[in-house]
Amino acid sequence: MGTYIEVNYNHRYTIEITKADPTRLEVNLKVTDWEEDVELDPYTPENDFDRNTSLVLEAGSTGAYVTDKGQVSLMPDAASTFVFVMGSNATLKYELVFQEGSEKWLELAAAPATRATSQSTKYTVTTVDAKLTDVSKLLPVTIRLTNPASGMRKDIKVFATKGPEVTMVKEEGSTSTFDAKTMTATIENTNNKTIKLHVVSESRSDGAETPTITTGSTAEVAAGASWLTVSENVTTAEGDYTLTLGAAQTLPASTTVTFTSTASTVATTVKVVLKAAPAPAP
Repeated sequence: MGTYIEVNYNHRYTIEITKADPTRLEVNLKVTDWEEDVELDPYTPENDFDRNTSLVLEAGSTGAYVTDKGQVSLMPDAASTFVFVMGSNATLKYELVFQEGSEKWLELAAAPATRATSQSTKYTVTTVDAKLTDVSKLLPVTIRLTNPASGMRKDIKVFATKGPEVTMVKEEGSTSTFDAKTMTATIENTNNKTIKLHVVSESRSDGAETPTITTGSTAEVAAGASWLTVSENVTTAEGDYTLTLGAAQTLPASTTVTFTSTASTVATTVKVVLKAAPAPAP
């Protein structure tokens, strides 16, 4: 039951909350004479939260990296997880937003843990092992945090870390082809025929004041296919590789070339198939 107090005109009553828990409030009540032309407490409650603070991963994060755009690149591995903290003076609503056609490959490991003393909440996100079998279905996921008091929200995008992107460079007179869906390059079975592939790899910063950027890729032909050679490794975020057939082979003949991102260490494998040369014109 509350306590009644007598309120007099021309006095200022200030209630200061000193301690709070779900069932009890402790307050100090200050009574002072009213003074003309004195500014009252200018405090205005903030209903927003630190949406603009750069995302920083906490200890315990594994296989995760924050890009320069504040997005998370996460290895599609059962051991991958990341932890981050978001400050707010209200309990945030949270949800994982999956794209249509995507596996639900992420989940919150447990209910977010709120730190009452610092008004911040710790979130732990992990992969779902059973959903990692088809990397092509691991579409970007949005972690959406919404402040119910203000309606403000923050979206954090999470991408499955993938190997370098590979496309073909069209060259006049070339008979080589590339199927991006099956990641298959086809080269005419004729001495010194080539195909040029454009490779784009991830870049990562060490976060220092003067950052060191790690990027580029390497290329390796599968063992036993000495008939195919590949040009030098690319040290920039994107560049071209030339695959060269040294001498015609007995068909059918095929091999693979693996392109590996220097920054993420994730690989993309391209199958290389030789096709019969066209019959000479009569």
